[in-house]
Amino acid sequence: MTSAVRRQTRGEASRARILEEARSVLVEKGYDALVLRQLATSLDMRLGNLQYYFPNRQALVAALIEAEVAADIEALQRAVRGAEPEEALARIVRTLLGRWRSESGVVFATMTFLATQSDDIRAVYLRTYDAFYAEIERVLESIDPGHSASVYATRGRLVTALLDGAAMQTRVGERRGFLRAVTEAATAIAMPGREPR
Repeated sequence: MTSAVRRQTRGEASRARILEEARSVLVEKGYDALVLRQLATSLDMRLGNLQYYFPNRQALVAALIEAEVAADIEALQRAVRGAEPEEALARIVRTLLGRWRSESGVVFATMTFLATQSDDIRAVYLRTYDAFYAEIERVLESIDPGHSASVYATRGRLVTALLDGAAMQTRVGERRGFLRAVTEAATAIAMPGREPR
C-alpha cells in the first residue's frame, strides 16, 4: 500500500532548499546579489553540488520563476474554490494583488527585465504567462460560461494586464477603495453587462 503523501527525495529537498535561499536573496538584495558561489557558501554547500542542480544563474532564475508561477496558480485555485462568480473574481483580485505587491512581484519584475535580455528567460516568460493565462481563462469560463475560447483568451489577458498594472501602483490612497475599484474593473472585463456587488 502506498502512502497518500509522497516523500521528497534528498535531491528534491536540496533543490527546494537552494530555490528557497535564492528567492530570499533575490527578494531582499536583488538580482546582482544572486551569485552562485555566495549562494553555495550561505547554504554550506560546495559550488559544484549547487551547480549539479542549477548549472548557472540563468537556470536558477528560470527555476525560481517557474516555481513562483506554480505558487500563484495554486493560490488562485485555492482562492476561487467554492466561490460564487462575483466572489471568485474578487478573491482573484485580492489574492493576486496581495502576492504581486509583495515578494512575488520582485520575482516577476526580475523576469520581465531579464526577458528583454535573454532568449532563455524570454522562453520561460512566455511559458509562465501561457500557464497563467490558461488558468485565468479556465476560471473566467467557469464564472461566465458560453463564450468562445478567443473571448476568454482576450478577457484573461485584459484582466491580467489590469492586475499587473494595479500591482505596480504605489500611491493608491485607501487600499480597500482601490481593491474595490480594481475588482469592479475586472468584473466589467470578465462579465460584461453584470454590475459588481
